[in-house]
Amino acid sequence: MTGGRSFRRARMAWAMVELLLGAGLQAVAEAPALPADVDQALRARVEYGYNVGIVVGMVNPDGRIVRGYGFRDADAGDAVDGQTLFEIGSITKIFTATLLSDAVVRGEVELDDPVQRFLPESVHVPSGNTDITLRQLAIHRSGLPSLPDNLCSEGIRQPFSCYDVERLYAFLNGFTLTRDPGAAWEYSNLGVGLLGHVLARRSGRDYEALLRERVLDPLGLHSTGEVPPSEAADRVATGYSGAVQAPPFRMPALEGAGVLRSTVDDLLIFLSHHLGILDSPLGPALRATHNRQGSTGQSGVDMGLGWLRIDLPGGTVLQHDGETPGFTAFLGMHPTRRLGVAVLSNSRFNTFAGLGDVGFHLLDSSYPLRSITRPAAVPATTLCAYTGWYRSAAGDVFELGCERDRLVLYHVRSDFEFTLYPQSTTRFTGLDIELGTGAAALFRTNNLGRVTRMDWTQSGQTVAYERAGDAARLELTHQNGQRVVSLRGGQARFDVEASSDLRRWEAIGSLTSNSEPLVDSGASSSESRFFRARRQR
Repeated sequence: MTGGRSFRRARMAWAMVELLLGAGLQAVAEAPALPADVDQALRARVEYGYNVGIVVGMVNPDGRIVRGYGFRDADAGDAVDGQTLFEIGSITKIFTATLLSDAVVRGEVELDDPVQRFLPESVHVPSGNTDITLRQLAIHRSGLPSLPDNLCSEGIRQPFSCYDVERLYAFLNGFTLTRDPGAAWEYSNLGVGLLGHVLARRSGRDYEALLRERVLDPLGLHSTGEVPPSEAADRVATGYSGAVQAPPFRMPALEGAGVLRSTVDDLLIFLSHHLGILDSPLGPALRATHNRQGSTGQSGVDMGLGWLRIDLPGGTVLQHDGETPGFTAFLGMHPTRRLGVAVLSNSRFNTFAGLGDVGFHLLDSSYPLRSITRPAAVPATTLCAYTGWYRSAAGDVFELGCERDRLVLYHVRSDFEFTLYPQSTTRFTGLDIELGTGAAALFRTNNLGRVTRMDWTQSGQTVAYERAGDAARLELTHQNGQRVVSLRGGQARFDVEASSDLRRWEAIGSLTSNSEPLVDSGASSSESRFFRARRQR
C-alpha cells in the first residue's frame, strides 16, 4: 500500500552512467572495460526486480570505469551513479583494520597488545590461557561470538539500534569463552566492533572522527562516513529488502563492524591507494593489511588484516563484502593484476540480488556468474486478488499486501515480512535468505474464482492458511474542509505519510483498522495531495 510512481515503469527506464576519468586517475586505451556478460547480468537483476539499483566500478593503473543501473529510490526514480551513497555494511571492517594498521605504523599500539589494556578497569575482557589481542579481533580469531547475547533490538531489521556501550561492557563482563583466543576462526561482528571501540577510546575521539582524521581525509574519501552530510541528502540511496523499504542501519556501540556509507567513486579511490595507483600517505599501513595473518580453516581462504585472502585460478585476491537490512556491497582487488572492483546495491541479499559472483567474475573471469531467473508475468489484477490476511488452523497469521508490483508477505507473530516472486499465476517463491530454500506460496481458488486459501511451504513442510479478511487499504474523506485518512482491513499498524509532489513525504501519524482517523493539516484543501501507508517496522 504505497503511493508514488510505478516501480515497473521505473525498472524499464534504464539509467546508465559511464565515467572514464576519476580524481587523480588518468584513463588511456587500456582502461578497464565492463564485460558484456556482467552488463547483461546487472541489467537482469534490476529489470526483474531483484535489485532496485546497482553501481559497479573498476580501476587499474590506466583508468577506471563506473556504470549505474536502476534507481536511488524506487518511488522517485532518480538514477544511481558513482556518487550515490550506499550503506556498505561489513566493508566497514576494512576501514577499522586500516585504523589499526595505521596505529601500529605510528608506534601507538602493537598488533599483539591485549584488548584489556585499552578498556576501563571495571570491564573484564573474557580470556583463556591467553588474553584476546587486537590482531585476533581484526582476523576473527578472538573466540568471541558473531553477536552478543544481550542485543536490545528495536525491530527485526534493526538488530543493533539500541545496543550501547553499557550493554557491550555488560556482555564482556558476563561472557565466558568456549575456547582459547587464537584457537579457531569464527567470523565476529562483535569482535571487530569492539576493535573499533577500543581504538576510538584510546584516541579520545569517537569512531567516525578518528576514521576521518586518520584515513578518510588523508585519502580524499570525502563521501565516506557514518552520517551523510546534509548537502548529500539527494545522493543517499534508499535501502530495500525485495519490494520492502528498509530503515537506515545503526550500530551505536559497534560502529567499526558495519556503519559506514560510501560511493563507488570513493571506494575506487580507496582501492587505488591500496594498489599503488595513487601515491598514498598511508602506504605502509595499507600494504600491511594485505599480509597473511592466519587461516580461516577453509581451503584457499586466509585472513589478511581485515581482508579475506582468496585463492582463485588467476591468483590471490583480497576481498570483503557487506550487507545491511537494505543494502549489499562487494569490494575486492587483484594485487598482481593491479585491478580493483567495487559493486554496491540498495537491495538486500536474496537468491539473485547478491553481488559476490559479479565482483569475483570481474577480478577473475574464470569465476562463474550466477544464472538469473526471470519471474513470471502476472497481471496486477491477479496480484490484488491475493491480498488479504490468512490464518492457519493453529491461529498463525500472514498478511499479504502489494508493494511496487510485488506481493509482500507479513508474518504477524514474528514481525518479519518478505517479497514473493511469481513462478506462475498461482505459485510464488520467497527468496529472502532467512527463509532458506524452497519457500513458496500456492494460492487456491473456489469454483467462482475467488481466492480462498494459501498453502505455505517452508523447510519441507506445507501449512494451509485460509483467507480470513481483506488487506489493509487507505480511505480518504473530507470533513469540515479537511482531509481525513482512515484504514480499513488488515491486522497491523501502519505509518501514514503525505506528499504534494510524490518526492518529499511527511509523516502525519499511524493507523490501525480500529484506530481513530487522521486529519491532514499539512496543506490547503485545494492543493493536490497524495498519501501512502507503510507497515511499522
